[in-house]
Amino acid sequence: MTMNTIACETHPPRTAGRGRFAFSLRGKALALCALIGVVSSAIVGAGLWGVLRMSADLEESRVLARAIHHQMEADMMHEAVWADVLRALHEAREGDGAVRAAVEADISHHTQKLGAAILALKEAGLSADIRLQIDSVAEGLAEYAAQARRVGSLAFRDFAAANARLPDLQKAFDTLEATQEQLSDALEGAVEENRLQGDGNDDLAHAMMLGGLAVVLVLSIANAVIITRAIFRPLSIMTGAMGALANGETGTDIPGRGRTDEIGAMAQAVQVFKDNAIAKARLEAEQEEAEQRAEAERQESMNRLAAKFEADVSGVVQAVASAAAQMQATSEAMSATAGETSRQAAGVASASQQASGNVQMVAA
Repeated sequence: MTMNTIACETHPPRTAGRGRFAFSLRGKALALCALIGVVSSAIVGAGLWGVLRMSADLEESRVLARAIHHQMEADMMHEAVWADVLRALHEAREGDGAVRAAVEADISHHTQKLGAAILALKEAGLSADIRLQIDSVAEGLAEYAAQARRVGSLAFRDFAAANARLPDLQKAFDTLEATQEQLSDALEGAVEENRLQGDGNDDLAHAMMLGGLAVVLVLSIANAVIITRAIFRPLSIMTGAMGALANGETGTDIPGRGRTDEIGAMAQAVQVFKDNAIAKARLEAEQEEAEQRAEAERQESMNRLAAKFEADVSGVVQAVASAAAQMQATSEAMSATAGETSRQAAGVASASQQASGNVQMVAA
């Protein structure tokens, strides 16, 4: 009895080369993560830029606030010096020389404070345009302070001469007043510009951060969609195909074999399992067919042997029966011969006795 066997061939799964994984799942995930990282870095950068700009704007606001404070102090001292001069003229006209020292001290103190305020404005680190206006105020301040001190000192010595110089002082006062108003307007404009710039920078930083967050949200959604479509769904379908193969459904189609990513490599490996399962099923079918054929041949051989044995036994029985019949016939013939022989022997014996009697008779 012979049995045909076919070896179950196994093929190693085909692995794609580096070029085929140019758009692999890992590559896609890394690209998305890198893109999200870049956008996140951009958001952080925008936040840092916004913080730095806000810090710079805040510092500029502080500088402008100090400048406005110095400007307001200079404006008050400018008014105070004018009031001191008018006081000196009033006291001189009234003939009260006892207050001369105090009036002159006030004029000196207020002019010094006015000069200190202008100097602080110069050192405040303002823009070039504002510094030019401060220089203009400083030039008018020097002339105004000098005239104020002269008129205040002259008022107690020569009221008429001091009063005659009052229009020139008034002119210097008005000129300084005008330049200070221009400086105040420039400072207020710088404050407003700083506020608008701060608001613009703040809005820009917020817009950049919100835009970046929106991009990150979109990329996150895209990442989730890609993972679902490229990994979870194919894996679910692949799991169903593998379950069908495990249940012996070798006609199941393996999805994703045409893909060039890891799912495609997995599909190729599952295809190898399918091919092996088909080969195993074919081998088992052939083995079962061979066993059935061998069983049929064995049964046929046994039937032939039984038939031959039956034929041989039947021939032997017939030969034995024929021989028995012949033996019976022979026995019967021999029995008849024996009877005839017995009769003949009896006849011989009688004849012998008769001859013997005859001999005896002759002898007698």
